[in-house]
Amino acid sequence: MQTFEHAAAKALTIAIAIRWKTGKLLAAKVGRIPANGHLAEIGKTKYGWTTNESAAACKAALTLAGQAAKPKVTVACDRAPTYPGLVASSFPSGVSVAPYKSRSLGSSADFDPLFKLNHACAKIRADLACMARKTWATTKKREKLQDRLDIYIAVNNGYSFI
Repeated sequence: MQTFEHAAAKALTIAIAIRWKTGKLLAAKVGRIPANGHLAEIGKTKYGWTTNESAAACKAALTLAGQAAKPKVTVACDRAPTYPGLVASSFPSGVSVAPYKSRSLGSSADFDPLFKLNHACAKIRADLACMARKTWATTKKREKLQDRLDIYIAVNNGYSFI
């Protein structure tokens, strides 16, 4: 999932891991990514925003998910070429990677293995004001976004705060 910190030229990535059967969020980690498109040059010159922490955020989310995983697990992900290596290094053993392409809304296929992930992303965008597009409540610091996501995961999964 992608968002931004304070300005659209300061792009952020959010690596999310969910349990497919229940839809519970296992982890969400925030990292910086370079801006793309017409904002790439502005992000580079005005903000010096060139670091790509996407792989590190993905590794951190997968490591947390690996701690909660059973010994034999199947990981569904999109077709990013870096995922198989990250998954293999994050899970202890018995992991198999199933790369899928998410289906479009107009598709006649009944089964979309990434539906629950896409649904979790949509719920995060709907429930957290700082994640809504074109809003006054943008994220000012990525550390605070990480804090909000951690609280969101705890509340969404029904963790006890007492």
